[in-house]
Amino acid sequence: MADFEKAVSLGPTSVPAWYNLGVVHEDLGELGKAVESYGQAIILQTDNIEALTNRALVYSKPGKHDSAIEDMDRVVEIDLAYAKTCLVRASAHAKLGLTPQYQADLGQIVALGIDLAKVELNIAGTSPSP
Repeated sequence: MADFEKAVSLGPTSVPAWYNLGVVHEDLGELGKAVESYGQAIILQTDNIEALTNRALVYSKPGKHDSAIEDMDRVVEIDLAYAKTCLVRASAHAKLGLTPQYQADLGQIVALGIDLAKVELNIAGTSPSP
């Protein structure tokens, strides 16, 4: 941890330093600090798909699905074909019971050529009833 914090202090405008610190905080279960670190990376590089996606995944862990969806919507604006976005957003929509949005995400996933059965296994137990 100290090495990652030192990297940020030596390079406070370094996107990779903030991103990597976010990963470490996430791995340690320090979700608030992970969100902050990913947030700094996003401030420095607003189109950082990986930081937005990771922050969305962190938001989802304590059930902050609305925040996760906001980040995933930003990723879709940046790169519609980033498949992981569709999966994360579909899962958040499902957990919030937003069936039309969930189904739209599944449609987008199919359009990207991803096996829907694998996707549904990935988010098993979160799919709203038809």
